[in-house]
Amino acid sequence: MTMYFSDEPDHIQMLRATLRRFIEKEAPRPKREEWRRAQAWPRDVFAKLSELGVCALTVPAEFGGQGPDWYAATAVIEELSRCGSFLAGPYIHCAFYGGGNVAESGSPEQKAVLLPKIAEGKVQFAYGFSEPDVGGDLASVQTRAHLEDGGDTVVINGSKRWCTGADWADYIICLVNSDPEGSKYRNLTLVLASLQGLCARQRFDGHFGNIGHATSLSRASGSFSGRNSPAEIRLAWSQR
Repeated sequence: MTMYFSDEPDHIQMLRATLRRFIEKEAPRPKREEWRRAQAWPRDVFAKLSELGVCALTVPAEFGGQGPDWYAATAVIEELSRCGSFLAGPYIHCAFYGGGNVAESGSPEQKAVLLPKIAEGKVQFAYGFSEPDVGGDLASVQTRAHLEDGGDTVVINGSKRWCTGADWADYIICLVNSDPEGSKYRNLTLVLASLQGLCARQRFDGHFGNIGHATSLSRASGSFSGRNSPAEIRLAWSQR
């Protein structure tokens, strides 16, 4: 059940009304049934949604955004959820996973390249936290990342699961152990890695309404590795 406040700002009320009209027109029940059967989310409809400027709500104005306005962005999720996760899911992956993390922890290069694309809804992100042998104890992740070539290259090796959206996202925000000999919790790093070349497997078809959202990420060997320059990949690397 959606909870509303009687004193919501006018722009939030207008936003809600706009999104309700959008859903009525672009995501009626017959279309949602087609998407459910196809086990896919509608990229064409999401592109139209992005034209309303909603993905820009978590992006600072200097990068082409309208925010951050977290109240408004949360209202978007509430309204989109009226038709399930078909649009709300990709919106969260783009505006929150992407916009929130890159704006807060991204390098100047990452912000300049990614935030304008996020504001336009043209890039998607997934989270890579849990692993085959690690569930909720994220401090025990085994995926490793280390620097090579004098700090100019980040090398990542490991495997992840429960990576919702791994089959269609452009990047994965991956939690790694960057200092195996370091103290627990202080040896963790977030890296932003491209999903190109990785294999995502669908594990739960349609469960929990996450239509078309793959949840397991690996290479054929059950692991993945990659080499990227720090300017492109690191969100929050700890130098020790």
